Amino acid sequence: APMQHFPTVYAAFRANAEKFPANVCVQTPQGPLTYRELAQQVDRLAAFLQQRLHLKKGAAVIVLADNHPLWLLVALAVQAVGSVEFPLSPLAGSREIASLVKSTRCRHFFTADAAGTRHIRALLASAHCIQLSGVPPAHKNITALETILRGTQAVAFHHEGSAVSAVIRTSGTTGTPKQVPVLHASFLHSMRVIPRVLRMGPRDVVLSCLPSWHLYARLVEYTALACGAQIV
Repeated sequence: APMQHFPTVYAAFRANAEKFPANVCVQTPQGPLTYRELAQQVDRLAAFLQQRLHLKKGAAVIVLADNHPLWLLVALAVQAVGSVEFPLSPLAGSREIASLVKSTRCRHFFTADAAGTRHIRALLASAHCIQLSGVPPAHKNITALETILRGTQAVAFHHEGSAVSAVIRTSGTTGTPKQVPVLHASFLHSMRVIPRVLRMGPRDVVLSCLPSWHLYARLVEYTALACGAQIV
């Protein structure tokens, strides 16, 4: 189906995972993940978020990570349950993070590694953190992503579409930094147009080097998903 007919980037990804199941989607430190394998991991994480952490449609999820091969997995899983991602640099100050937590009532975090997890540890008395790589600090509210992917079955979960894909803090290069909501419709339009203009296809390889909190990082990787290309 054309991209504009999908409600979310996640829904478009699922369709292409069925169309290009054996294509390599993304390179990770553990090796390549095909579209089929990434879809399975997305569904496991989404099931954990919805059924174990009771993440609701429209709820805020703060992701503290720079360029990380698994942020795409996180973004798609958060979209799958209808929540809204708030990506931040792991170098964000404690006041900035605390202010965002207060304004969004966020109770769910993702961090790239143990250093990022320790950075927000003071906030975890009433929140849960999932660490993407490495051994997490011992804490009842911290879970390693690897543990979730190993121990959660890819059972069916209720896909909750949301109009907003992510809220990104940006200055627009020269302006005052502010939180800007980005709609799924905006990404889906780019996913429809850019591959056609650049003549991209399932044999292409896309280099993603920007941090996950940068709008263009998302645009590049979602565009690759639209045509079954590989992301490195």
